[in-house]
Amino acid sequence: MDRTTLSFNIAFMAISAVVLLVLLAAMTGRASSYRRADAMSRRLRLPYGTAATRDVIAARTRRGTTWSLATALVGLCGAAPLLMTPLGTETYFLLIAVVPCILLPTAAAHVFLNLRERLFHPAPHVPRIARLTRMRTRDYLGPAGLRAPWVLAALLVVTVVADVATRSTASESAAQTSVVAFSVVATVAVALQCARPLLDRLVLDRPQPAADTLELAWDDAFRTETLRSLALVTCQVTALALSLGVIILASPGTLWAALATQLPTWAVIAPQFIYLGWNGQRPLRPALYPEWLRTPVPAADPEGSPA
Repeated sequence: MDRTTLSFNIAFMAISAVVLLVLLAAMTGRASSYRRADAMSRRLRLPYGTAATRDVIAARTRRGTTWSLATALVGLCGAAPLLMTPLGTETYFLLIAVVPCILLPTAAAHVFLNLRERLFHPAPHVPRIARLTRMRTRDYLGPAGLRAPWVLAALLVVTVVADVATRSTASESAAQTSVVAFSVVATVAVALQCARPLLDRLVLDRPQPAADTLELAWDDAFRTETLRSLALVTCQVTALALSLGVIILASPGTLWAALATQLPTWAVIAPQFIYLGWNGQRPLRPALYPEWLRTPVPAADPEGSPA
């Protein structure tokens, strides 16, 4: 069983590497970038305004895709040495080892791009849009997105306490492997929980040069994407640590143990519904849209005067 699981993990990682290479070649072309930019415009219900803005959004989308896929590939390769550890024979190896190694570099790429680049570069003589208040994370994420990382962190603390209290019962080698994996993933989760507010602040304090409210809304769209990515990876890693803690608590050979092994899968999937929506098309927060996009256009009566 161990050799079969190890072979499956190796094959899956090899196939994933090939898929990432194919995506890197197929999705970083100019035409593909414009298609994805147009899809983003429709998803966010945010028009371009000008052809120049469309070019800027397409170029930014292309760079974001390139960095995300490249860092995911690097993370996948970085997880390969873990196959030589006892963790490589675990059925949940791909979720607790490979997935974090892909998610963390991808989120880091989002932050790096957002901090490094300015989406628009208005000419010096062009008036710029300025905000009167300092933006906060809650201006970009909904209530559920704001609370989810902290709720999972609290549950993780409870799980850690429970695992420490029952540590003496985990004496088998398989349990030892799970304990080590839990300790590592929980440490990463705690580090993410501590670092995320600081990274959020760095992203929020980045200047947003924009000549009009539409350009500012597009800049906010990519800022929202970065903040969602940070919160999502924090939730996923924390939920993975939480699921490993539950696996350790479950008695081997019981129905509860069988159900617990499914938790890492849901730890990766469930947070996506919070930050990406059920169909992956969650729009921006209403206040981030220009006022003329937030206010419905009044219907006209048959004679042409406003209703």
